[in-house]
Amino acid sequence: MDELIEQDEDKGLDVEEAQTSINSDHSNSKENVSNDGSALTRIELICEHLSEQISAMETLFSKRIMHTEYEDKIIDQMHSELQRYKEDLYSQMIRPILLDVIEVRDSIMKNAALYQTKAEGEQNIPNNIFSAYAFDLQDILEKNNVEIYRSNSGDPFVPLKQRVVKKEITDNESLHGKIAESLSNGYNFGGRVISAEKVSVYLYQKTEKNEREDK
Repeated sequence: MDELIEQDEDKGLDVEEAQTSINSDHSNSKENVSNDGSALTRIELICEHLSEQISAMETLFSKRIMHTEYEDKIIDQMHSELQRYKEDLYSQMIRPILLDVIEVRDSIMKNAALYQTKAEGEQNIPNNIFSAYAFDLQDILEKNNVEIYRSNSGDPFVPLKQRVVKKEITDNESLHGKIAESLSNGYNFGGRVISAEKVSVYLYQKTEKNEREDK
């Protein structure tokens, strides 16, 4: 009898253990399901966040492209306006000079036509009238801030202002490299030479006379 009771008690313990094991497995299953759900939620949130960031970057990139295109357009427009301004400025500066040159030309043509109507021996234009045109042109240059300069014989040669086109042999060593004669004017504009003066310079060479004097 006592053995039967003990067997029943053992069976009861087995049932309780089995029930406890089942409950434990069920609880673990719930935890696993819960954990899986949390992981999926986190992945979805990360994906959503990445999508928002990509969208924001696309928007920023599009704005940047539009801004760059706008800048390029503004730069092109400014360049075009600056070029037009330069052309207008150049026209305003050159127009008075051209008008003065036209006036001198008209005067030359008028006098030439007048003297052609004269008798055959009187058709040559007098030198004083012809040379006066040089002074008319000089007035035009000086009015436009062009400095006209000319050297004297014996002045030192200045390479930046003068150009040697001829050499004069001399036995005077002290004249070597100095200007013998000015052959044309030089022209200076804004502190810069625009047309160098043409000159001849002295070139020293020993002669028999010099050699005897040296001895």
